[in-house]
Amino acid sequence: MMTNVTRVLIVGAMLAIGGCAKEPAPRSVQFFKDNPQERQATMERCKTQTTASPDCENAAAAGLIEAQHAPIPQPKFPTQPAQ
Repeated sequence: MMTNVTRVLIVGAMLAIGGCAKEPAPRSVQFFKDNPQERQATMERCKTQTTASPDCENAAAAGLIEAQHAPIPQPKFPTQPAQ
């Protein structure tokens, strides 16, 4: 039979493991071109940040490309981690 202390330790361990999740990879310029609502929502969030994140940079680049109808440049930030 489990004691309350054991239950607390198990729940605490589960929360600690869940908190170690990796940050998701930045979304690409192409993703933001294809998803204008996501681009707009990201740009709104970026207005409140003090530093630019890869998502902010890529969303801004997608907005400029759409406005200029220019070809897609190479993204500043890789969308997958380097091997």
